[in-house]
Amino acid sequence: MLINKSLMLNMLFRAVADTLLAFGRNPANGLGGQLGIIAVLHTWDQKLWDHFHLHSRLPWPLYASGGDFQLSHHGFG
Repeated sequence: MLINKSLMLNMLFRAVADTLLAFGRNPANGLGGQLGIIAVLHTWDQKLWDHFHLHSRLPWPLYASGGDFQLSHHGFG
């Protein structure tokens, strides 16, 4: 049982968002743009026990800093 569910789930979403956004902004991995993120929270497993995790999808292409959309040069997407 999760004691402070609101705080922990907020931290989970923030950690995932920060990680994915940093990955998208990093030009070293061939992206260097602004990612969009769609995340779905799952809260229990098949036995209805608490099992908090996120599934994320990233829309493609990226929104580049110049206002254009860009595709990766490294085979992502």
